[in-house]
Amino acid sequence: MSAPASAWTGWRTLRAALATRFAALAPRERRALQTAVVVVGFALVWWVVLAPALGTLTKAPAQRLQLEQQRDRMLALQLRAQTLQAQATLSPADALQALQTAVSALGSGASLQVVGEVATVKLQQVSADALAQWLVQPQVGTRLQPVEARWVRDPGPVPAWSGTLVYRLPALDARTP
Repeated sequence: MSAPASAWTGWRTLRAALATRFAALAPRERRALQTAVVVVGFALVWWVVLAPALGTLTKAPAQRLQLEQQRDRMLALQLRAQTLQAQATLSPADALQALQTAVSALGSGASLQVVGEVATVKLQQVSADALAQWLVQPQVGTRLQPVEARWVRDPGPVPAWSGTLVYRLPALDARTP
């Protein structure tokens, strides 16, 4: 006998035994058993089918809002990237001049050293506010971004920072007309 045939025969035997046992029960016990089967069936349908769907339905508005906010941030970043890409690359001399101007805005707390295509800005007790505002200036005016930054907070009542920022100036052959 094949496995499916034996399984089918086993199921029929079990079903017949359960039917015989059910018929032997008193009418009150049969109703109680039928009610229990219906309650368990409804509970299974609830836990397997309805509860997950309702949970998804209740979470959907919050998830949609979160996804829309992420999309808006991504679109803003895309627009910013496209704006930066559309800007013409400055010549090394113009980029260096813009960086020197930005460094001079920090006052005596900052100095600039240039070796080849590497510009190093040294900071000495620069206030946190001035440093935060200054960090954006070279990137906006020259499209330079630091390739290395090392600074530490100076002890004292007023937040101040000391350290170095290293920028790579544009190469002579990287200019766009």
